[in-house]
Amino acid sequence: MDYGEINMKLKSIEIYGFKSFAEPIQLNFNQPVSIIVGPNGSGKSNISDAVWWVLGEQSAKNLRGGTMQDIIFAGTEKKQALNYARVTITFDNETGDIPLEYKEISITRKLFRNGESEYYINKSQVRLKDIRELFMDTGIGKEGYSLIGQGKIDEIISGNSDVRREIFEEASGVTKYKYKLENSIRKLEKTKDDIQRIEDILFQLNERYDYLKTEAEKAQKGIEASKELEELELENYYCHIMQMKNNLHDKKSTTELMKEQVNELEKLLKIKKQDLSPLKNEKDNLKKKKDILLSSCNEMSQESIVADKRILVLTEKENYLQTELKRLQRESEEFSIRMENLEKNLSEKKESFIKLIQKVNIIRLEKEEIEKYKDNYIIQVNEIEKQIKQQENKISKGTEKLNDLIVRQTTRHEITQNILNNQIQIKQEQDKIEKSLAQIGIEIENIQESAEIEIEKANRLKQHIEEIKRRIIKTEEVAHSLQIEISKTEALSQEKRSNYSILDNMYKNYEGYYYSVQQLMQESKKRKEVKELFLGVLGDLIHTDIKYQRAIDAALGSAVQNIIVKDEDAAKTIIDYLKKNKIGRMTFLPISKIKGKKISWNLEGVVASSVVQFDNQIKEIVESFLGRTILVGNMDLAIRLRNSDKQNLRFITLDGEVFNPIGSIIGGYSKSGKSSLINRKHSLDILKKELEDIEHKLVEKRRSFEETGKKIKLEKEKLSDLTDALRNINVSIENRKKEEDTLNLKYALLSDNLLQLKKKWEEKKIEPEKDLLQDVDNQKDIIQKDKEFLNLLEEKNLEIKVKSDETLKRFYQKVNELEIGNRDISLLKNDIGSLEDSIQTLFQSHTNSMQLMKKLIEDNKILENDLIKSKSEKDELEKSLNIARTELEGNQKKCNEIEEIIVQKTNESEKINNDLLDIRHRMEISAIQVSGYEEKLEELTVELFSAYSYSVEDLEKIFSGKSPSTVSKAKLKSIRDTVKEIGYFSIASIHEFQEVLKEKEFTEIQLNDLNQSKEDITEIITDLENRIIFQFEKETSQIKLRFQEVFHSLFGGGQAELVIEEVCSLKPIIEIKAQPPGKNLQNLSLLSGGEKTLTAIALLFAIFSIRPTPFCILDEIDASLDETNIGRYVDYLTEFHKEIQFIVITHRKRTMEMADQLYGVTMDDDGISKVLSLELSERENDLYVEESRGYDYD
Repeated sequence: MDYGEINMKLKSIEIYGFKSFAEPIQLNFNQPVSIIVGPNGSGKSNISDAVWWVLGEQSAKNLRGGTMQDIIFAGTEKKQALNYARVTITFDNETGDIPLEYKEISITRKLFRNGESEYYINKSQVRLKDIRELFMDTGIGKEGYSLIGQGKIDEIISGNSDVRREIFEEASGVTKYKYKLENSIRKLEKTKDDIQRIEDILFQLNERYDYLKTEAEKAQKGIEASKELEELELENYYCHIMQMKNNLHDKKSTTELMKEQVNELEKLLKIKKQDLSPLKNEKDNLKKKKDILLSSCNEMSQESIVADKRILVLTEKENYLQTELKRLQRESEEFSIRMENLEKNLSEKKESFIKLIQKVNIIRLEKEEIEKYKDNYIIQVNEIEKQIKQQENKISKGTEKLNDLIVRQTTRHEITQNILNNQIQIKQEQDKIEKSLAQIGIEIENIQESAEIEIEKANRLKQHIEEIKRRIIKTEEVAHSLQIEISKTEALSQEKRSNYSILDNMYKNYEGYYYSVQQLMQESKKRKEVKELFLGVLGDLIHTDIKYQRAIDAALGSAVQNIIVKDEDAAKTIIDYLKKNKIGRMTFLPISKIKGKKISWNLEGVVASSVVQFDNQIKEIVESFLGRTILVGNMDLAIRLRNSDKQNLRFITLDGEVFNPIGSIIGGYSKSGKSSLINRKHSLDILKKELEDIEHKLVEKRRSFEETGKKIKLEKEKLSDLTDALRNINVSIENRKKEEDTLNLKYALLSDNLLQLKKKWEEKKIEPEKDLLQDVDNQKDIIQKDKEFLNLLEEKNLEIKVKSDETLKRFYQKVNELEIGNRDISLLKNDIGSLEDSIQTLFQSHTNSMQLMKKLIEDNKILENDLIKSKSEKDELEKSLNIARTELEGNQKKCNEIEEIIVQKTNESEKINNDLLDIRHRMEISAIQVSGYEEKLEELTVELFSAYSYSVEDLEKIFSGKSPSTVSKAKLKSIRDTVKEIGYFSIASIHEFQEVLKEKEFTEIQLNDLNQSKEDITEIITDLENRIIFQFEKETSQIKLRFQEVFHSLFGGGQAELVIEEVCSLKPIIEIKAQPPGKNLQNLSLLSGGEKTLTAIALLFAIFSIRPTPFCILDEIDASLDETNIGRYVDYLTEFHKEIQFIVITHRKRTMEMADQLYGVTMDDDGISKVLSLELSERENDLYVEESRGYDYD
């Protein structure tokens, strides 16, 4: 049959590792109709499954598997399992039906055993979504109608309306619109969620906006009032400081007059001391000479002692050298004996080594000779066993023939006897049947008892299985709880880690510090010479307990950012550096200049400096800021203590309220979450420890989770074993039931045979038995001869096997001897090597000893000379020591005479010195008064700096050219009341208000954009819904009419109807009603299997005629059709070949006859599917087979 020129759609399918296709195969489809045939179980339906799978099927159940990994070739006895499956289908895209710029499109899917799946279009990796979108509204795909099998037929006929609706949607071309509609609905839901989230954010922002607006206005008023209060208090500070400076100047003038009197007395005292000077010089010279003589005597005494010791050491060394020389002489004498023994031992070992090698070579030759005999015996045994097997087969066939002859002879004899004695034979047969029935009854009872035992065993196993399942559920609950705890702990760890990272970043970048401080610290990290100029920022160098944090912050104020330097020169250098680099201004605290004083406090509260930890070198600085500050629990206590205070102390509560000595009070609300500059490092340490604890807990919980997982795995393995055992028992029970059914069937057959035998006895005549008896005897003789020959073969085989076993035993004995010999050779090699090393070591040791002996003799000669020299030097030292002791006695006598003159002169100087001491005493009193004024001035300066971070010089600049006066207490009280009325305010609230305002305006814009987007998406959804309903109604109306025509044609009459309800909705209900010829119009469920299948085929052909698909795979959908319907099915199928390419999987000969191309699928004993290609140029031509193996298609 000539189908004419058509444009092919599907070019080829390539399969590797998919199900039973363990080897790569390629099916090329270059004809309009391709038929695939093969016996059941050969794997032909796996081809349609492969196409279904490569187009994106995700359900293992639809592919007839348990899990998706089941589709990978699992291996057989002759072929290993594969690690992945791959399927590629190739399309001809010359017409551009597929919207890609390629003339040929290849779709590939790979699946690996680990569950990973990959998709490719023309070898470029893509997503499953891309492949599904590519084939939308083409009829190809999961919901399409290009792949039709018996399962699909059942879904169309017996499935619910949703399954049918998916096919009609694909046929109507609305799938892509529904896909867009689903995406739009998801976008709309996401947009609604975003709007809700933005509205929540905006609600929070509005609340913050109203609050911060009030706070910002309050802060502005507070700034103005605080500024005015600051100006008045600074004026007061300036007046008190100037007054203190004047008092200090007067007291210093009085002190200067006393200094002049002291100078006069000191001059007179100096003249008196000058008179004593020559005498003291002479006395000192005598003392020096005495010391020199005494030192000389001591030195000579020491030298004498050293000389004695040196002589003793030299003597001991001489003795040691003599001893060593004797030892080396003995070793030299022993060397020859040891060397001779080692060389003798080495010679013996080498001789043994040569003999052992010869012995091993002999064993190796014997082993090779025995191995030849062993292999020859194995060949003989195999040949004889092959003959034995052939002879046994021959005997078996002869025995079967003999049994057949005996049965025929016995049957004929029984027939003769039965004909002669009909009544007697019937009675005998009845007895025999009754006996058999009794035996069968006993067997049935035994089977039933065994079945009951198996059932009881199965019930016990079920109980055990249920118990294990309960344990697994309980353990899984524990594992789930552990998993939740792990998740919570991980979240907590992440939160702590985030906090640590933020705080660490703030600490490293000095966030919160003044810009100038930040810049200086950053520069110090880069430049070592800058870092060496200062110790650090005050806030970094101190630390306190968390409960005192707020109080210490309030006490230090901005001073926490001051830079600590060693001295004023370092401060000057940094200031020059700041000016040069235009970094900014900051305050420096030189350790050498700043002096602090910590007061003694025994009342309630604690001195602030005592709760701060710091390095001792900055103690004075810390005391200057905190030594006169008392920390108390609350404001009431602070007020009470300040009212009774007489030391001008500052009191600060733990909440940070400040009570200055001048009367000012600072306090109000402050954010508790604000990070303190002095406790950042402490907070980092705490967070780090918490992180370590959390990580430790997390490791423990993960370990517990893993152990629980192992328990679950073990329990599941037990469950699997018990389930297998239960399955085996159930199989055994089922087998026993089959045995019982077999026995019942045997009973029925015996009864039927008895009736048939009676009829044959009546019909048949007596035939002679002589010829059959002769045949039986002849066959027995043949079998006897074959058995005798078999015995001969078996005896010969046994004899050869005995020889073979003996040879094999000798072979392994030689192998063992060879291994022992090789091991001994290796040991001897090691021994010879060790002996050679020992000889070399001994020779080297002897050489070293001889060299050492030579050196010792030379050293001994040198020692003798040194000993003589040392004794001579000692005698000279004794003579010099006696002369020095005589000179020392004369010097001591002259020194005593000068001492008496010096005492007389000293008494005259003491009177002048007493007058000088009196004036100095009065001068010290004056200095104490000056110090008091300076201390009070320093206190005022520190208090000024603590309160406002101003120095005295800053005040002098501020009030330069002015005449400030002390401000009245009433005026100060009025301003303080105003500040108190305003209460706490945050300067940062002004900036926060501006930020919130900007954020609020931005969020409102976002909300407007989202609302607009929501309206746009809603319009798109409405448009898509209308388009889907219109397109579906239009296309299905055509399919309905065409379905009626195709049904009438395929059935040769009758009528059918598509009932579509709610057609104007997105989920119309589709029902099929059919009335085959001669029957009433009825629901599909009442039709026969063939009628249902033909009705579904009629619907598919109706869809093809309205909306053809590029290709269609039909998988055994004709299985339930009779020959008449097969003819109509095939005739109708040929009408679509010009528009649709068909690939048909079938067993039906009538369907095969329409093929242009035929593929046969076979499966050998190796369990692997193979494909044979058969081409048909014309229907009448013979089959042309490309491969040597064929398939019987009849």
